[in-house]
Amino acid sequence: MTFKVSTRIENATCEMTIVQLNANSVLLRISGNDIGEFMDVPMRCIDALLSPNVPANLFVDTRETQGVTMTASGAWAAWLEKRRNSFESIHFLASGRYVTVSAQFVRRFSGLEDTMHIYEDPAIFDAQMLGVAASG
Repeated sequence: MTFKVSTRIENATCEMTIVQLNANSVLLRISGNDIGEFMDVPMRCIDALLSPNVPANLFVDTRETQGVTMTASGAWAAWLEKRRNSFESIHFLASGRYVTVSAQFVRRFSGLEDTMHIYEDPAIFDAQMLGVAASG
């Protein structure tokens, strides 16, 4: 039997939804402004959904994100850098120029230039996600 797990973390300014797409793929959807208020809770939720022995696919959807602070970007970059060998691929949908620049910082800082793909077109991101989700 296969179960799909999801978690929602929210406050007045930000909501994060984490959905297990298949055994080795997770979607993180961020709405609002990520200022790092949730600390490492979203990272621990993602870790709990992924097997440490299987290369994972992470999808980050920020199409409803207005902004992200350097504190939050730095925390994500540090977590990804620590786990960079655990990911087969990371797909990041950026919602605007500022979020794109933040994503590029995270990719560079965490050493994921070959693994992390940044999209500005939601249709391309969605197609990648649906393809990976269906294959697992």
